[in-house]
Amino acid sequence: MKIINDYILQSEIDFPFGNSVSTCAYLLKRKIGNILFYSSKFIENDFSQIHSLGGIGVQIVNHRDEATSYCDLVLNEFKAPLYCHVKEEEAILKKCKVGKVIEEGMIFSDIEAVHTPGHCPGSTCFLWSIDDEKILFTGDTFYPSNGKWCVAIKDGDQEEMISSLRKLLELEVTMILPSLFIGDEKFAVVEDLKKYKQLINDCIQRLENGECH
Repeated sequence: MKIINDYILQSEIDFPFGNSVSTCAYLLKRKIGNILFYSSKFIENDFSQIHSLGGIGVQIVNHRDEATSYCDLVLNEFKAPLYCHVKEEEAILKKCKVGKVIEEGMIFSDIEAVHTPGHCPGSTCFLWSIDDEKILFTGDTFYPSNGKWCVAIKDGDQEEMISSLRKLLELEVTMILPSLFIGDEKFAVVEDLKKYKQLINDCIQRLENGECH
């Protein structure tokens, strides 16, 4: 896995749809148990490295599309249950095992679940507080695409997505880590909170203008 900073590593990049859409997973190094966000078909290649870092305590996905059979590989190797929003459980169980369902609020002392429906009924972002950092895991609720930040809403609900983005506006964030991206930008370090809010407001404006991204 590639080191992003002192407490985050990134899996190998995948192109699951045979086009420009890229996906990856992230390993969070925590004193109270490491967490794997999203899933990766390459994760088995990283098992030795992950064991050396203390293993995986829990897996978390933003929504059903990130759940794959590779989640069960992680479960079997590390005894790490998969967490998802209660509204995603039924769909995810068709692909892999679910260890625990969650709803909005603090799921650990340092991680807050923010329910952000729009793409899927149970889409959920997660805000991790560590030291002075506030790191937001957005799945495909909010992701970079060739220079602008977008939402995945093709089969979703536009009004719900706008409401979800307004929730994200209220958060203090220092970094954004989505599960997918298009182009060279994989994530964002937020040095200016005003710019973060502008990215979201620009996306809201496009949705209000009838653009589905």
